[in-house]
Amino acid sequence: MSAKPRLLLPDTNVIIEAMRRERWVQLCAAYEVVVPSIIANEMDFFPDLTTPGKRHHVTLAPLTHGKHNFVLNEPASGAGAAGGAAPAPDPAGGEFLVWAAPVAEFNATKALLHPDLRERVDEGEQEAVTYLRLLDDEASAGVAFATADVGGILATVAFDRTHCAVSLESILRKCGYSAALANEFRDSHVHACVRDGQIRVAQGRALADTTAAAISQARVPRRR
Repeated sequence: MSAKPRLLLPDTNVIIEAMRRERWVQLCAAYEVVVPSIIANEMDFFPDLTTPGKRHHVTLAPLTHGKHNFVLNEPASGAGAAGGAAPAPDPAGGEFLVWAAPVAEFNATKALLHPDLRERVDEGEQEAVTYLRLLDDEASAGVAFATADVGGILATVAFDRTHCAVSLESILRKCGYSAALANEFRDSHVHACVRDGQIRVAQGRALADTTAAAISQARVPRRR
């Protein structure tokens, strides 16, 4: 990315994997995190890292100061020990803002994408890409959009927000975490998808109308 990201826009798969690895709280501390409303409301569980088949269920909860967090629907391991030991950190904790796209802009994002691409972008990614599309160039330089989904990365490139596309591997480095991740969460996966997206742009298969990305006058207020 051309500038050090300050704001993190995570996709569902990134949130789940970060929780699974008990790094979601650290990400929320390292970045200003904005979660698209569709993604926030579809979060239901994350799989246990060490016990196959075990799931930890979470619920989206509003906080009094306008932010949200995810509440783990089970006691934290180690809580309430007789010897007074501190409870284990909640892997689902961490505060963030929830952002809902204006309906007209949400629909416009899908309409603006080339027919070959629009069906590859799910609604959560569509809302995230809408956020990026509505940012001016200067504000977008400080945003990291983290997703493992090919369609979401291709759409990011289509709207000239290539510099926003990052991997979970990349954003976890800021938290000092360097354990091996599955391929879809690595830098190499994002770089390969970006290359494919740039080929689509060159071939005219990124947007339905090559001038359409600039039609909206709406802007997401820059966060400082």
